[in-house]
Formats: sequence, structure tokens, C-alpha cells
Amino acid sequence: MSDLWRGTVATRVRVASGLVLFVYALTHFLNIGLGLISPTLMDTAQDWRQVVTRSLLGSALLYGAFAAHMILAIAKLITRGTLRMPLWEATQNVFGIVIPILLVAHLIHTRTAHEIFDVNDEMSYIMLLIYDSWDGWKQSALLLVVWIHGCIGMHFWLRGQLWWRKLQPLLIAGAVLVPASALAGFLVEGRRVTAAFADPDQQEDLIELYNFPSSETFRDLIDITEQIRWAIGFILVLGAVIYAIRYFRLRKRSVQITYVGGPATTAPKGLTLLEMSRLRGIPHASLCGGRGRCTTCRVVIESGADLLDPPSAAETASLAAVNAGPGTRLACQIKPTHPMKVFRVYMPDGKRKSRGHASQGEEKELAVL
Repeated sequence: MSDLWRGTVATRVRVASGLVLFVYALTHFLNIGLGLISPTLMDTAQDWRQVVTRSLLGSALLYGAFAAHMILAIAKLITRGTLRMPLWEATQNVFGIVIPILLVAHLIHTRTAHEIFDVNDEMSYIMLLIYDSWDGWKQSALLLVVWIHGCIGMHFWLRGQLWWRKLQPLLIAGAVLVPASALAGFLVEGRRVTAAFADPDQQEDLIELYNFPSSETFRDLIDITEQIRWAIGFILVLGAVIYAIRYFRLRKRSVQITYVGGPATTAPKGLTLLEMSRLRGIPHASLCGGRGRCTTCRVVIESGADLLDPPSAAETASLAAVNAGPGTRLACQIKPTHPMKVFRVYMPDGKRKSRGHASQGEEKELAVL
């Protein structure tokens, strides 16, 4: 199995659903950017996109990916033993929470308005609706948040690939140009359609073209938006409560971990070894962020290995891919419940520790950064 698809079923579903959402966001933002060239071209591209995204299969794939990605992300946060994490991971998680809160208004005033109230939700319609308003600023922020969240996910999924590193200058340029062109397209087309709507002769034509919602329809759309936001808020609060309960329960019990070369520390039971390292500020390499895809967090268990749960199929596959010897485990997968002594194979700078060990296995030079 490719190292890109290692990990648990949940991890692989998260990656696959994230790819679906990233492709959708990329094509959507490029579509908005066409407003810089021509409103006709922008609307034509949207019509072609919606042939896929608004088909039965496309809708099931898109909304299924969104639901799966959000549910798995919340579940991952709830089951964490500690909220200590690298800055990039924290940023991605915070943005992931913000996205559905900001996104719901956009979805309700476009897809829902179209399906229920037969609104013609072309790009120019939504731009007319939010241009030069507080909602316009919020949707612009949403665009940036979605894009940054997606780019972080793509980078930390693919950064171990040689071709990705070689293409980074071009990819960085593209990562800047895509949201820049989308925001510029929004400004240009928003200014044009707002000016046209201000002309009494064109206003009636636009109202008819878009089947522009009445005040009563807008109130209904706003009510639906608020109800869904309350539901999202309830889910997030419930997740926070579950995490808090687990947090305080775990801290009533502790286990001693001794790292070869130091230090020795105690940490709450129920955490993975990688989470214990992070909680106590102990350097521990983890290229994939603790998702079980890479093997840079692996350790050799010098004592206490027989008291661990056996490795899962995903962990076994990852260890087999690097020919890991007996006693080698992934720190992001094991949850120590008894005192252990462990040897970290890699340090956070990606280098092998100097001490030899018979069960470290065999490695190729990959220049993992």
C-alpha cells in the first residue's frame, strides 16, 4: 500500500473526503476568478460545474464527503488525549470548526434557495446579494479559511513525496493566485452587477432573471440558516463537554514513561505515547501529525511491550513497509497503561538517533524534512 494511504479506515476516509472537498473548492474559486474576464464565461463555467455537483451522484458524493470529513474531524478532536499539537495542526483544526459556521449561510442562500424557492443562484446573483456588505466580508474570509485549511491538509499529506517538494515553488505561487483571482473576480463582478441593479431599467430585468427572493422568502432563508447554526453549535458544545469529561477522567490515573537518553515522566493513561510526549514537551518526530500514515514517530519498546494491545492492521502494515523489527511500535497508535521504557528512532529534525539498535530495521535515505 502506498504510504499516502496508510493508516486506519477513518484516516483514509478523511483523506479521500478531503480530496473531494479540495477539488470542489479549487474549481469553485477558479470559477469565481473568471469574473475578471467575463460574466458570461463565469456563468457558463458554473453551469458546467453544476452538471456534476447538482446531479444525484455528484450531490451525494459532495455532501457525503462534507459530512464524513466534519464528523471524523470532530471525533478526532474529542478522542484526543491532549490539545497540545503543532501550530499547523491547531490552525487546521480551528479553521475546520469555523468553516461550517460560515458556510451554512452561503449554502442556504444558494442551493437551498434554488431548490425550494426556484431562485436562479448564478454567481452574479450571490455577488449582488453580498457585495459591499458585512456578509461579503464574511464570505471572503470563508474563502480564505477554506483555502488555507485545504492547502495545509494537502501539504502535510504530500510533503514526504519527492515530486511535491520539487514542485513547491509552483504550488506556492498557485496557492496564492487562486484565492487572489477569486477575490478579484468577486470585486469586479460584484461592482458590475451592483451598478446594473442600481439602474431602474436593468433592475426589473435582473429581478426577473434571478427570480429575486421577496422579503418573506429572505426571512425564511435566514430562519433556516439560524436553525442549522444552532444545530452546529450544539454539536460543537456537546463535543467540548465529552472531551472535558474524558480529560478529567484520564487525569485521575497516570503511567510512567522512560525515554532512552532521558527524560522520565508520568502522563495520564488513555493518551497515545505521541500525545504523552507532546503533553510533557518531549521532542518526538511525527511527519504526518500522528495519523498513522508515516512511521517517523516509531519507537522501540525496551520494556513493557508485552503489556500493550496488539497492533492494528493499519499499524502492522505501516511497520511492515519499513521492515520494522520486533518491539517496534508507532507512538501515535499505542496507549500505554503500564510503565514503559522506549527508544525514539527519529528526532524531530528527521534524523536517526545515533545509537544503533538491532530491531530498528532497514531504512533508505529519503531526506524527510
